[in-house]
Amino acid sequence: MLHYSSFHPKHVKDSIPYSQALRIHRICSYKEDRDLHLNTLRSALVRDGYHAKLIDEQFHRATSKNREELLNRTIRTETKPRTPFVTTYFPGADQLRKTLRQTQHLIDSDPYLSDVLPQPPLLAIRQPPNLKRTLIRSKLPEPSPTQHGTRSCQKTRCRTCQLIDESTTVTRDNTTLTIHGKYTCNSTGVVYLIRCRKNCSDAWYIGETKQTLRERMNGHRATIRNCSTLPVGEHFSTHGHTESDIQLNILQGNLHTTHERRIAEQKLIAKFHTHDNGLNKDLGFMARYN
Repeated sequence: MLHYSSFHPKHVKDSIPYSQALRIHRICSYKEDRDLHLNTLRSALVRDGYHAKLIDEQFHRATSKNREELLNRTIRTETKPRTPFVTTYFPGADQLRKTLRQTQHLIDSDPYLSDVLPQPPLLAIRQPPNLKRTLIRSKLPEPSPTQHGTRSCQKTRCRTCQLIDESTTVTRDNTTLTIHGKYTCNSTGVVYLIRCRKNCSDAWYIGETKQTLRERMNGHRATIRNCSTLPVGEHFSTHGHTESDIQLNILQGNLHTTHERRIAEQKLIAKFHTHDNGLNKDLGFMARYN
């Protein structure tokens, strides 16, 4: 159980004796068994730094409830949802709830805010970083591709995998680029290339994203689905094209800042002339200097 000195909100720690005692009271059919397990729980709580007075108060609160009612499923009535006020926990966070209630009259006095926030916001406390999150991963890291170029991530529900071109070189006219990095649909901070599998010579588009390639392609799919006038959406939603005609490569990766990505994007647009003869409608962030 959580030690009472742990860096958690006080109401969370105070509720543990009650919730554990309530579980014992509900499960045990005989009072003798219940009291035996409550004594064991009390000893464990005292060892974990809980005050005896707090334990006794919460135990009494739990055992005073009717056990027959506890065994019945409680049907919660729907209430009007309250707007959450989310913050990361800090030592003074316990006072925020009181402060929010004390300042509610300021919201009530405003015609617009009183309609938006008819009740005090619901305080929701986010857990801060701790040693466990820093030292332990909840899942194994995904294996890195063994070959250069772009590889599918092999996830069963990934719709981007089927669009990947695993070639390690990209050629247009007399220009060839060798892809040295190892990338997948999960790669972030990349400059990517979209081409048309139907050999439309002018259907080359170069873009950059800080998201994963999969997430960025979800955005392009939306423009295709909605027949957008944006370059990728317009091309692949007309003239008998579909999103399955997309051929996708990552040209450059490991670009951690927006500035790095935009410079790399601009250089590759110029290298393959996708502004003069392609789907890039402008010169990216260099358009202001044109």
